[in-house]
Amino acid sequence: LGTETFRVQMALAAKNININSTNTIYFPMTNYDRIVFVVHAHSQNVADGALITCEARQATSVAGAGAISMAANVTNTTITTSNAVNTIEIRADQMNTNAGYFYAGVLVYETNTRIATVSATAIRTSARWPQIPASMLG
Repeated sequence: LGTETFRVQMALAAKNININSTNTIYFPMTNYDRIVFVVHAHSQNVADGALITCEARQATSVAGAGAISMAANVTNTTITTSNAVNTIEIRADQMNTNAGYFYAGVLVYETNTRIATVSATAIRTSARWPQIPASMLG
């Protein structure tokens, strides 16, 4: 009845961070309804006291050279255990497209002056389901 499109891409190759933010990679959301970032904190991180914060961002350019802001109504996450995986989801309706924000990204940074190794994957989805008539809902 409907079509569904998935696109999986590397958002951040494994990288050591230390009280520095990563280079955020932004993905165009023009043909997608949502994006899920899967952020992995590698095994040595939190045992050494690292605190990893993940923030949902929106931008007006794919390189992040234009305006950047937090995506609306998205809960940012903190990774507090080693070898953990956290997810952040941004829906298209949570982005300020009227102001030209068509790119979604995740900013990952360490906040406790420790070295942390992180990586992230982006999964964009587009689901266009036809409306189901009320008579079929029983």
